[in-house]
Amino acid sequence: YTSDDLDFSEEDTNVFTYTLKEIVPSEPNEGMDYSEVVYDVIVTISKGVHGTLTSQVEIKLNEETVNVAEFTNTYTITEPAKATIDGTKKYSKADGTTIEDASGFTFELYEANSSFEITNPNSPVTATSDTNGNFAFPEMEYETAGNRYYVVKEKAGTNPAITYSNTEYRVTVNVKDGGSGKLVAETTINEVGGNNTSIKFENIYTVIEYTDITLGGNKQLTGKDIEDGEFTFLLFEGDTLLDTTTNVGTSGNFLFDEIEYREPGVHTYTIKEDTSSPKANYEYNTDGKVSYTVVVTVTDDGEGKLSATQSVQNNEVVFTNAYNPQPTEVEFSAIKSFFELEVDENGEVIETEKELSTFEFGLYEANEEFAITNETPLKTTTNDLSGNMNMSIEITEPGTKYFVFKEIA
Repeated sequence: YTSDDLDFSEEDTNVFTYTLKEIVPSEPNEGMDYSEVVYDVIVTISKGVHGTLTSQVEIKLNEETVNVAEFTNTYTITEPAKATIDGTKKYSKADGTTIEDASGFTFELYEANSSFEITNPNSPVTATSDTNGNFAFPEMEYETAGNRYYVVKEKAGTNPAITYSNTEYRVTVNVKDGGSGKLVAETTINEVGGNNTSIKFENIYTVIEYTDITLGGNKQLTGKDIEDGEFTFLLFEGDTLLDTTTNVGTSGNFLFDEIEYREPGVHTYTIKEDTSSPKANYEYNTDGKVSYTVVVTVTDDGEGKLSATQSVQNNEVVFTNAYNPQPTEVEFSAIKSFFELEVDENGEVIETEKELSTFEFGLYEANEEFAITNETPLKTTTNDLSGNMNMSIEITEPGTKYFVFKEIA
């Protein structure tokens, strides 16, 4: 440091004493330790033989003469720079629908050189995303100025349903001295092969194994055997008719077409019997159950595999019908003849019709070989005097019936 020149005149031939010290600014630098040294500067002005003024300067520190006044200041970093490197995770389905929970993904921060070659491949700093997909590496602290270089990647997991991101980001942290003992850090982010200037990773979740379910039920029929395809059943989801089917064989069982599911969810179905064209002599849903609700719950195991379970109202789907045929009358008619038989002198049989009286006849149940199975007649009748007789019987159920009609002795 050199001060401005001091001017002296002939009248100033004398000794002048000055004080030299450092002036602390009104707003001192927080990182600066200012010098408190004070020097005495003695200037002696004298006139030479030719009338020329000369000066002699003497610098003293603590009464001792020194050659140069030296002030030593110490600059100290009082506050290191801090930087936090963070980013976001977008987690979505294959169709672009955002998945709400984006937690649990792991990201790695590697130190690198100025060419972004990783220098600590085996010891990265890690961070994990929260539910919203946000993540942040631990805050880093810098006590010296200069550039630091990092590489950020996602750590691929083992879930086969997730396509993990292979995007890399190069991060430069430029640490500067703010001039007041405080370091400041500026972070610059560049996506490798892309245009992002902030860290953003995107993962895709894809269902890799669909599931399916087959709904159905059973038909119970009283009054007759069930015929194959005799009854029709309807499957609805909401108001939409999804499928129709009929019973298979005589067991009464019926099945709808298989339903495939490609994503999780809950589906509510209604199963009904089609009674839009009721058959004669049939009574439908005799137990009062005209429809059943079936709830199918499709779940995802988190690794791309779906499964489906069904919950059925009343635990089973059973429709009960009754067949009530109208009875029919079967009429029988017969003629009774009465003859007297005589043998003449020639040995020939002579038939002589006699006047009829009343005879009793009975109708009996029999088997296929017309052997009477019940000796108590179902009905009895008598002939009139002309020999005629009539009888009727009511049949109340389908099938082949066998009877024997005979005179009661």
